[in-house]
Amino acid sequence: MEQPSPLVERAAARRMLASFARALRLESHNLAAHPELAWQQLTNRLQWAPVPAALIDAAAVPQPGSSQLATLRVRTRPRESEALLRRLDHGSDWLVACAFIPRSDLLVSACADRTLRLWDVATGRPVRVLAGMPAAPLSCTATRDGRYVIATTGNPAGTVHVWEVRTGTHVAQAAAHKPSCTACAVCPDGSATLTFGTDGRIRQWTLPDLRPLKELEPAPEPLTCATLSPDGSVLAYGGRQGVLHVRTPPHGAPVTEFVHGAGVALTGCAAGAHGGPLVTCGEDGRVAVWDLPTGHRTDLPGSGAPAVHCALADDGSLLATATDDGRIQLWELPGGRCLGVLNAHTSTAVGCALSSTADTVASVSGDGTVCLWDVGAASQSMIGGHTGLVEQCTFVNGGRVTVTASVDGTARFWETETGRERGTAVAHPGQTVLLLARGDDLVLAAGDYGTVLHVARPLMKTPFSPEEPEPAREPVRIGEHGAQVWGLAALPRGSVVTGGRDGICRVWNVAQRAECLIYPGDRSPVRACAAAPDGTFVASVGDNGRLHAWDPITGTSLLGRGWLSADVRTVALGAGGTVVAGGTDGTVTLGRADSTRTPRTIGRHEGSQISSVLWMAGHHVATCGTDGSLAMWSTDQDLGAWYRQAHRGPVLCIAASPSGTVLVTGGADNSVKLWESKTGRPLACLPCPGRVHNAAVHPHAPVVAAGGDGGLVCIAEAIGLKIVW
Repeated sequence: MEQPSPLVERAAARRMLASFARALRLESHNLAAHPELAWQQLTNRLQWAPVPAALIDAAAVPQPGSSQLATLRVRTRPRESEALLRRLDHGSDWLVACAFIPRSDLLVSACADRTLRLWDVATGRPVRVLAGMPAAPLSCTATRDGRYVIATTGNPAGTVHVWEVRTGTHVAQAAAHKPSCTACAVCPDGSATLTFGTDGRIRQWTLPDLRPLKELEPAPEPLTCATLSPDGSVLAYGGRQGVLHVRTPPHGAPVTEFVHGAGVALTGCAAGAHGGPLVTCGEDGRVAVWDLPTGHRTDLPGSGAPAVHCALADDGSLLATATDDGRIQLWELPGGRCLGVLNAHTSTAVGCALSSTADTVASVSGDGTVCLWDVGAASQSMIGGHTGLVEQCTFVNGGRVTVTASVDGTARFWETETGRERGTAVAHPGQTVLLLARGDDLVLAAGDYGTVLHVARPLMKTPFSPEEPEPAREPVRIGEHGAQVWGLAALPRGSVVTGGRDGICRVWNVAQRAECLIYPGDRSPVRACAAAPDGTFVASVGDNGRLHAWDPITGTSLLGRGWLSADVRTVALGAGGTVVAGGTDGTVTLGRADSTRTPRTIGRHEGSQISSVLWMAGHHVATCGTDGSLAMWSTDQDLGAWYRQAHRGPVLCIAASPSGTVLVTGGADNSVKLWESKTGRPLACLPCPGRVHNAAVHPHAPVVAAGGDGGLVCIAEAIGLKIVW
C-alpha cells in the first residue's frame, strides 16, 4: 500500500492541530469553570473535526483527581456557526453592550449587574472588572487612542462614567440626564464625549474629567440611540418617535430628519466616515440604510427576527446587525448582500461591535456571553433544529427516537444513536407547549388556547437512512382547553389531563378525541398537575398555593381537610393516595390526599422554594430548589437522606434513571449533571450553551436528553458509569 507523502502528512498534522486549537478556544469559557472536564469537552468538540478516532475516544477515564466518575459524550453536534472564534462567559444573565478598544487586543462588555468587564480577545481571558456605577449600564464605548472606557447608565441615575483602561481606575462620573443616559459618542481626537438621554438633551463633556462643555439644541423626543462617524463629520441620534436627526457638521445646524417609521422607537443607528451610509434599526425589526447626500432609503431583507442593534465598519462597507432570536447578520454595503448569519447565542443578541480592521465581530446577549466571530469565515446559520426555547423532551420507540417540543411552533424527532434530526417536524400553535409520550404516540398541548394534539407516530426505520425519508406526521386535534396549558399528565385507559392558566382542569379521551370531564377548581391558574399511578385521583396546584385532589371520572373533590391550609408550589403522587408537596417556603410534606390529618414535614430547603418534586422507587422523594439545592428525603424515618448544593442558580428540571440509582438535573447555570441517588455523590457534568429547562432519561441505556434556551437539544451518553442504570 502506497504511503502518504511527507507533505500530505504535514498538512494533515496542521489540520489536526488547528482542530485542537479551535476546540480549546470554543471551550475556554467552560474549562475556566470546570478544568476537570477538559478531556470530556475537547473530545466532544473533536468528534466533528478531522482528527483520528483514537484521539477522541471518550471511553477513557476522566482526568486524575477529578470528582467525576463518568464522561458524558455528546451525540448532537453543537448548533453554532463555523465563524465562531470564542465564547466569553460573563457569569451573569444579561449583557447590554460591547465595544472593541482601539490599539489593543481588548474588548469591553457591559452587564446589567452594574459592571463592565475587560477581555483579552486573543486569549479569551478576563483582564479586569470596572465597577462604580449606581445603576445598570445602557451603553459603552472607548476613546480612539484606547486609553479610556466610557459608559452610561439608566434609570434612576442617568450618569456617565470614565475608567482608565491600563489600571481600571474609575476616573470620573457625572449626572448627565434624567432619568436615563441612553447613549454616548466620543469625539475622534478623544477630547470630549457626547451624551444623549431620555430627557431629549444632548450634552458635551471633557475627557477624562467630565467637565460640562456645552449643550446642543435638544431633540423633541426621548433619545434611545446615537452615533458619531469615525471622522467626526456626522452626528446622528434618534428616539421613540422613529426619527433620526442628523447634523453635518455635527455641532451645528441645520438638522436633517430621516423617518425610519412613524412612532417606531429606534433601537440602534450607525454612521460611516466621509459621508458614508447611515443605518437605522427599530422596534419594527427593519434595518434601513440611508444615503446621506440624497436621503435615499434601502431596506435590507428581513431575517425573520427583529433587528435590535447595528454596527458599521469605519469605511461603511460592512454592517453587522443583532437580532431578537440571538443571531448576528453580516451585510455588504452599499449593495445590501447578506454575507452570512452567525448563530451561537441562546437568547436575544442585544448588541454587536466591529473591530477597527472589520475582521472580527463581537456580540453580547441575554444569555450572559460575549461571542467573537471571524468575518472571513461567516456562513449561513445551521439548517434544521429548533430556533426557540425547547420546553420538553422525551424518548419513544424503545429509546431509539428522541422527541423535543419547542416554543418555535414545532416538535422534532432525533435519532438517539447518532443525534441526527429525522423526518418532518410536527407543527403546533402558539408560544407554549407541553409534550407527553404515551407508548409510541405523542400528546401535545400548545398555544394561547391550549390546543390538545395527538400524533400517532409511525415506528421509525433504523438504522438512519437519508435516502428513505420518514413519512410526515400529521397531528390530529383532540380539542381546545381554552387557555394556555401549564400542566399535562397521563391517565390510564388512554386519557390525559390538562391544567390551564384559566384555573380549570380538563380530562380528554385521546382515542375518541373528546373531552370527558371539567374540574373547575377555584379559578386560580393551574401551575402543575399530576395523576396517581393507578389513575384513581389527580392532584393540581394553583398560583394561590392551594392543592386540589379530585376523581378524574366523577370530578368529585377528594382532598382531606388536612391539606386546606397548605402553601404548595409543586406536587408528586405515589401509590395508595400518597401525596408529596413542595412548598413555596421550601418545605416538603407527605400525606394522603383524602386524609383529615395534617401532612407531616419530611424535609426543608432553607430559604428556597421547591421547584420540582420526584417520587422515587421505594421510600424516597427527590426535590430541588430555586437556590440550586438538591435533596433526597425518606418517607420512612429509618432510612437515609441527603442535601447538597447542585447548581448555581435554580434547578430547572430533574429526572431519574429507570432503576432509580441515578438522578439527572438541569439548571440555570447552563449544565446537566448526574448524581448517585443513594448518596448525592456527583457522577458527571456537561456544560451546555444555554439554560437547561428539561431532561429525559433513556429507558435502557445510560443516555440522557436535555432541552433549553435558544433551541438547545443535547443527547449524551454516560461512558464509564459504574452504577446500574
